Amino acid sequence: MDTTLPRKWFSRIFKGASLATVAIAFQACYGAPRDFGMDQYIEGVVTNAEGEPLKDIFVSVEVSSDSIQGTLSDDEGRFRLYTERRDEYKLSFSDKNGNIQNKDTTLTGRRGGIFLTMNLDKK
Repeated sequence: MDTTLPRKWFSRIFKGASLATVAIAFQACYGAPRDFGMDQYIEGVVTNAEGEPLKDIFVSVEVSSDSIQGTLSDDEGRFRLYTERRDEYKLSFSDKNGNIQNKDTTLTGRRGGIFLTMNLDKK
């Protein structure tokens, strides 16, 4: 009896199952790739009135009426956010230490990457 045909099929099935296992393990470790096509990238720098960078300013964008998304500015005052693409972005800047006045701004009609420089005043 010729066992070459069943062995070929078994080999093909085993290779396919192995490839699927590797793909599932990769996704479990690294996650599914994010679809940035429907997202908006907003970046910028937060400074004081003298133009010096401000660290630890909480920068947030309103995602919905009851949800925000935010990040803290780094040592150089820079911040970066990905958010859902829409026609209007409501951004808020607040100091967790309370030394700087909070400020809000709204951006409209933007497409592509957004870079924003925000100057904040002391209280």
